[in-house]
Amino acid sequence: MLERPRLRGCRALEPSKALIIRSADWFDLLEDNAEIARAAIKNFATQLHGLWRQLAPRLPRHSDPPPGIVPSALETYDKILALRQASFLRKAGMQAIASLAAIAETEALQAGESLFEIGNSGEDFFVVAAGLIALSHESGLHFTHDAGDVVGGPAAFCNALPNYAAVATAPTIVLRIPQQEFYDQAEEHGRLLRGTLAFLATELEALQAASW
Repeated sequence: MLERPRLRGCRALEPSKALIIRSADWFDLLEDNAEIARAAIKNFATQLHGLWRQLAPRLPRHSDPPPGIVPSALETYDKILALRQASFLRKAGMQAIASLAAIAETEALQAGESLFEIGNSGEDFFVVAAGLIALSHESGLHFTHDAGDVVGGPAAFCNALPNYAAVATAPTIVLRIPQQEFYDQAEEHGRLLRGTLAFLATELEALQAASW
């Protein structure tokens, strides 16, 4: 998925058969079939989410956040700049980012205000444009997200977000992108699909290396 030479070798431990798919053919298939593309993203995100929860540090809960002023609503140009910070969109290309910026809705939060509760629909992506979001899992795990992060990380891509709650711990502004709209744009912009898969693969590779 990273479209670069492999960093590891692979050998059979017993007599085996393997199916070989050229990477170019694989990406052509993903770009032509939205259902397979979405399943591929979900599969990577599911693996990443499992390791993410296993290895991520337990962060303290944020309490008594300081008062502050919520940033003003973002214009389309500001949304584009904010989305360009997002790790999972760095290889998406300007055309795809501009399309996402046009459909993204701005949501401003005061410190201590909830973005969503456990049991939320999980039907939207939230990208932090400015500020800080504290994310808590029903199991007690805690994470933080700042500018450029998609709230929930891999959980946002594998339908696990309903198990989390998110609250602003400082004046914060996020961009809300409906998941269906995101995948519709991925059908039109191949670089958006490839960039998202490359981001998930890179994150998964890093966590796998940390777990070995």
